[in-house]
Amino acid sequence: MLLKLYVPMRSFRAKGLALKCCRRRLKFFSAFGSLLLLLSCSGQKPHYLGYIEAYLVYIAPPVSGQLFDLDIHRGDAVKANQKLYQLDPEPEHSYLNQAQYTLAAEQETLSDLEKGQRSTILDALRANVLSAEAQLALSKITLERNQRLYDKQVVSKAALDNATADYATRLQEVKQLQANLAEAELGAREHLIQAQTQKVKAAESAMNAYAWQLSEKTGMASDGGIIFDTFFRPGEFIPAGQAVVAILSPKQIRVLFYVPEPNYSDIKLGQTVWFKIDGVKKAKAVKVRFISKDAEYTPPVIYSAESKSKLVYRIEAQLPEDSALQFHPGTPVSVYLQDPK
Repeated sequence: MLLKLYVPMRSFRAKGLALKCCRRRLKFFSAFGSLLLLLSCSGQKPHYLGYIEAYLVYIAPPVSGQLFDLDIHRGDAVKANQKLYQLDPEPEHSYLNQAQYTLAAEQETLSDLEKGQRSTILDALRANVLSAEAQLALSKITLERNQRLYDKQVVSKAALDNATADYATRLQEVKQLQANLAEAELGAREHLIQAQTQKVKAAESAMNAYAWQLSEKTGMASDGGIIFDTFFRPGEFIPAGQAVVAILSPKQIRVLFYVPEPNYSDIKLGQTVWFKIDGVKKAKAVKVRFISKDAEYTPPVIYSAESKSKLVYRIEAQLPEDSALQFHPGTPVSVYLQDPK
């Protein structure tokens, strides 16, 4: 390697300084050249830098309340639908009881409207109809008798008219009482029944809403995994929407790495890649599940002098669920497109 250096030689002292600087630069380039030669001869396969990433699952109640019980601690293994915590059931428990009583009352009212009048009232109406029908039968007999007697000129025309009028009156009374009985047997009018039906539905909706709110006072694990952290202690007040527990689920653990722009087209969804951790000889295969469409500068977590000005793309590979919890989030990894073996 030949290095040319031009320094104004105005004095002997300046000449000595130039020669000294030249020797230092020669030593630097000699060392740098040796390093490049060592890397080229090492035979190491190309790889990309990355780390283990985890997306925590935060369990938060949609309703507020005081934390009564916390059934888990950091590091505990949990299963899906396992109970995690319990909030104070009040006032939702009382609201639910009230809604249940209101629903029962509205249902009874609807049933009463559909059945019509009570049996005692119906019996009285039926008796009135029978009495009116008996009076009508008697009036008919009287009318027929007066008609025969009038034909024989035994009774006057006025007596026949009175009998005719009485029969007509009795007939109308029977029809009126029969109509009243029929209406009582049918129940309330249709629009009243429809209105009461809507009240029953509204009461059912209110009851279901309070039942849901009460059920949400019990925190359940949405998925199996490890308790990564807890944020409250029993006795503290939990605002609605505030996370109580964070779960590290094996389904949410990934290998995250960054690929330079020139190598972006080498990565495909579903492609198998391999990653290695320092101190572990065997590489593990994972599947690529996400490829970012947006380029970015190298993140600080994998920043280096060689990559400081490169544009890279974020790639995520899914770890197998049966072994994902063996790897700790934040662990640096090297990712290979071929099995390094």
